[in-house]
Amino acid sequence: MGPARTKVLAGQLTGRAPDRMMALFWETISMRIRLGLCVFALSLLASSAQAGWYETWGNDTGGIIPWSPAVKDAYREAAADHCARYNKVAQITSVHPWYGDFVGFACIFPPGYDPVKAWYGPPVR
Repeated sequence: MGPARTKVLAGQLTGRAPDRMMALFWETISMRIRLGLCVFALSLLASSAQAGWYETWGNDTGGIIPWSPAVKDAYREAAADHCARYNKVAQITSVHPWYGDFVGFACIFPPGYDPVKAWYGPPVR
């Protein structure tokens, strides 16, 4: 066993082989973390597909929402969101709870609304 063989054994003892094993270990861990993050992101995307979004048709005077059983608990909120675009409040005018029909609503100004104050703001003293 000459000096060259001694250097190789000393190099293995100083940590060259464990460095490769540690790199492989961290690479495996990082792959598992990436896989876990991908699974988590996909689960968030899949659950957001369950969120309620209801299309409303209308303008600043009112509109309609297509009826479905999913709309039963949310049509008031959907109408309020539509009318809020025009700084108005929603008043439900008709509810026909069967497929193919609509929930009708009107957008009205809230009680006590003064268009002059809304346009020009409060008076300056």
